[in-house]
Amino acid sequence: MSGVRLVFVAVVLAVSACSPGSPPAGGDPGSTLAAALEVVPELADAQAMFTDWAAVGDQKSGVFAGQLLDVDDALQRDLGIRSADADWELDVWQPGKSSMTILHYGDGALAGLPDRLTEAGYRADGAVYTGTIDPTRMWTISARAMGVDTKRGLLVAAPDPAAVRAVLAGAPRPLSRAEALTPLLAAVASRHVRTAAVSVGSAACQALDRLISKGRATPAQLQAVRTLFSGTFTAPQAQLTAVTSPTVAYAGMTFADEGTAAANRDGRAAAVRTVGGLAGDPDGMQVTGGSVTGRVLGFDLTAQDAQTFRKRVTTGTLGVDICP
Repeated sequence: MSGVRLVFVAVVLAVSACSPGSPPAGGDPGSTLAAALEVVPELADAQAMFTDWAAVGDQKSGVFAGQLLDVDDALQRDLGIRSADADWELDVWQPGKSSMTILHYGDGALAGLPDRLTEAGYRADGAVYTGTIDPTRMWTISARAMGVDTKRGLLVAAPDPAAVRAVLAGAPRPLSRAEALTPLLAAVASRHVRTAAVSVGSAACQALDRLISKGRATPAQLQAVRTLFSGTFTAPQAQLTAVTSPTVAYAGMTFADEGTAAANRDGRAAAVRTVGGLAGDPDGMQVTGGSVTGRVLGFDLTAQDAQTFRKRVTTGTLGVDICP
């Protein structure tokens, strides 16, 4: 379609509800995802990505969260840690604010980090260490402030020290217990989630005008694309994409009630191929099943390779979360 092109739109988030760390013995497979969201305060219109590094192991291809992965060698050299050696990672975004990376490590892994940060020129203010951008240390770009909680095994990195302090202080109302997210967390509680993306509020809906022509599409262009979609497309309250193997995922959305969830099922299932076609990859991802459980609409998805889900999520072309 002339004049119409899809562009990168960052989406995302992660899921859960227990204390930070690895899942307890005998706990649900999805409890690691829950533990990650338990440390984040509830945020409006928030987006985040999650990776269970312990579960991923050496198969890092296609993971959603990996903000510091490209600078792991430098982190090892300067601080004695690697982000991929953490138990899990959560990368969080919110409109108008800088991104934040939260990593959880095993017992004792962060014991030497405060001294290493001081040696790297960071200044300590309680458990928060602040520094400046150093071109010889690329990791300082996104980690000008770093918070270290050795007791909980948490490392929080962000450009904004206030964001770091908010996480270290503990969340009185964590994101994992947000009313729109709890049904989605329940839906994946028995699944072994390797990596996940979740969005809450307005971030849960991929508006059509944000996906074409960098948000500068003409009314005629938008209307031409809208004719490709049929069915009901109510804006979801929250959305979760949970990858359980490199080519298998679950995508779920919460709505106001069961009737609304059911009304959205057919249109959103068909939108996967439509959006894929606009992106030049109509067969890269297929819907293999769909269900409505209460107010949750869920789809089982398969992909042609290990990069497909990451590409679709980060470019806003998953399809099931479109709002034409």
